[in-house]
Parts: sequence; structure tokens; C-alpha cells
Amino acid sequence: MKTMKTQRAVLPLAFLSAAFMLGCQDQGLEPVGPEGLAPLFHAGHDDDCMTHNKNDPGCNGGGGDGGSTLAAVVLTDGMEADLSRLVVERDNDKNLIIGNFDPDHAITMNFTDLGDCTAVSIVPPTDDQFTDLVAELTDPFNPATFRMAIVRSSLGEPGKHRLTVGREGTFDDPNTGVTRIQLGGPHGGPVTVVENPPGSGVFTFTGPVVVWAHGVDGGGGRKSNRIIQCAGTVLEPNKVTATVNLTP
Repeated sequence: MKTMKTQRAVLPLAFLSAAFMLGCQDQGLEPVGPEGLAPLFHAGHDDDCMTHNKNDPGCNGGGGDGGSTLAAVVLTDGMEADLSRLVVERDNDKNLIIGNFDPDHAITMNFTDLGDCTAVSIVPPTDDQFTDLVAELTDPFNPATFRMAIVRSSLGEPGKHRLTVGREGTFDDPNTGVTRIQLGGPHGGPVTVVENPPGSGVFTFTGPVVVWAHGVDGGGGRKSNRIIQCAGTVLEPNKVTATVNLTP
């Protein structure tokens, strides 16, 4: 019988924050060191941003446009959180990109109908690893980093939108890096974002959800990733609603 993990090691918030800031340096395509956060939230550091998806807004950070600099975001449905003092990286007629550089907020996973979950990494997770990765999607609150990228021209249709949460590593091995939970990106495919009503700042993401554990067994290459994708169902697609309040 498969056994579920009963306890996870908790990384100090200061360590998570410092690791997050490493994303602003040139760390290459893969996780570097046990923190593994570098590829999660910075230009060129998603697994294929530098080679295939350079124009993906989920890959491009910075570039403020003289508007709002901070935002508050309330997450409901598949993720639940009340996030404040987020950094508005970009806000123009093309993209809205918001990130959390100080991971002191709790984000609860609450995906209720995952549909079929399949392994999509080069090295498939073991049965126990697979079980633990699926369990991330119904996990109680946990300190996390957050980044959201919306392509305004693709609202209402599948596009290169992305919503990413970075949390402590899934597995008990202390050498395991962080885990990413996301809608959109290279292993999740296009997601749909609807703003309803238009101009309200209430954005609903629907699409496959990915759980992506980095640096398993202390490795740093792509063979150290363990990744699953859960498709949701036709009647109950994976859904996260983000209510955004921009602060001038």
C-alpha cells in the first residue's frame, strides 16, 4: 500500500526569501543549490524560456511602466490566499505581471477534482513520489512565493498566461529543492484566463495544473525533476480565481 507523507521539513522564511532573490541573478537554466528557486520567477530561467519561449510573459520580469508598483491579490477556488504588498513587475495594455518577493504568506492548495494525473518528467516519479506530488494539490497552508503573468490580448482564450507558486520541497530528503505548482508553462500547456466582468481585476485561470519538484536527490539537471500534470475534468476544470487590487 502506498503511504502518504505525514510531515514535511519547513524551510525558514528568510531562506526562502533569499533563495527567491537569487532569481534576479544569472543562474542558468536549471536549479542551482538546494534552494532551487532561481528558475521559478525570473527572465530566462523557466526550463525552456531561453530556448523556446523567450516572448512568454511568464519568462520576462521587470519592465515597470510607471503605473502601480504594489498590488494585493486574493486567491480562491484551487488556491486560497490573501496576499498583500506584491510587486507589480509590468502593467500595460499587453501584460500584467505580479510577483511576491517576500514569501511570508500562506497559500493553501484546494484542488477538488484533479481528473487524470500523469507523469511528464524525463525521469518518472516512483509510485510514492507520485502520491506525494498529487498530495501537494490538497495541501494545507504553507509559506510560498507567487508570480502571475496575464497576456491581456489573450483574455478569454488559451494563451501564455501563467500562475506559479513556489513552495518548500515535496520530499523529506533535505537535498531536494523547492516545488513549483503552476497553471501554464512548458509542462502544463496553454491556460485560459477570463476577466469577469471586464475591467474588474477578477481573473479566473482554468487549465491543467502541474506539480514540479526540482533537484530530487540533490541533483541539478533535468533528470533531477519529478513532474506531474493533472488535467481536471470537463465539468470541473482546475480553476484558480485571482482578485487583483492595484495600489497607485
